[in-house]
Amino acid sequence: MIGDNYISTYEKIRNIITERNDISVVEYELPSWILFKNYEELFDVMQLCLDDRPHEYQQEKDEVINYFKNNIKDNRFSNLQKVIQIRK
Repeated sequence: MIGDNYISTYEKIRNIITERNDISVVEYELPSWILFKNYEELFDVMQLCLDDRPHEYQQEKDEVINYFKNNIKDNRFSNLQKVIQIRK
């Protein structure tokens, strides 16, 4: 899963919505942080972001946690949330 060309649920929905001609879309970005006690807790929280691949995520738990340990420090994971506003 690490290194895969992953298309997020957000991107899939945005692509479907922006193909419609009868609506307009405004996108917002909200910087945020996930504070976690340990990498297992971060693993559980991040599963929400990978809701369309739950089995793969669980199967590669050890590899994902090792990735977190090597790349995320200070028990703080920065995240850029995206929000889509749809207007008719």
